[in-house]
Amino acid sequence: ARKTESRDTLLTRLRSALQELRALGHYEYVVVNDDLQHAVARVGAIVDAEVVRHERTDGLEVRVSELMQELERELGAA
Repeated sequence: ARKTESRDTLLTRLRSALQELRALGHYEYVVVNDDLQHAVARVGAIVDAEVVRHERTDGLEVRVSELMQELERELGAA
């Protein structure tokens, strides 16, 4: 306990934590905030990962298809 909050506030916070833990399987990412620097680094890594996810890369499927066709033409000509 933080010793600065009322019993009701503490109970509300603990109930919220319990709900979050019960829903853990629904989250794609989990960051435990027990060490601030580590938690910040983890959140940064999540943001970086989301930026490069293939479904978030505009036109990736079209570009990959074009590259495959180009490679197939090159291989067919060899």
